[in-house]
Amino acid sequence: MLLASLAVEGVPEPVEFWMSTAQWNLWKHTRLTVDVVPGRGSGFSLEAPEGVRFLIRSHLAR
Repeated sequence: MLLASLAVEGVPEPVEFWMSTAQWNLWKHTRLTVDVVPGRGSGFSLEAPEGVRFLIRSHLAR
């Protein structure tokens, strides 16, 4: 399920944020913030060769 299409500085096209329907059903009452920070990503993660990693913060939506 497409959750958002985001404008990212330095990236010419919007970046789509996808989540499976099963995950959405668990997280739909949660506000997610996806950030990119310096560090080492997971072994097969898309960000690993760039020297950055994704960081997801969450809190319950009101």
